[in-house]
Amino acid sequence: MTFFAWYSYDSSKVYARSDDKRIFMCPRRTVEPTLCEWSDFETFLMSEAERLATLFDKQGRLIDETVTGLPLEALKKLVQVH
Repeated sequence: MTFFAWYSYDSSKVYARSDDKRIFMCPRRTVEPTLCEWSDFETFLMSEAERLATLFDKQGRLIDETVTGLPLEALKKLVQVH
């Protein structure tokens, strides 16, 4: 596994497996459960860039400081885990 990104809200990590082109998001201390999954790196990068861009105004300021920044799918699973 290669971990290459994380979310500052809760330190969830994003990683790739050497035998799989999919990209996975997992909680901070374990790789299970998978919180999100993307079909490949390009899909991950494009979808997260587009999603995160909606959280900021034209000056680059966060629109709502109460938003976690995590993908909604991951946030729902984290609530179930904790």
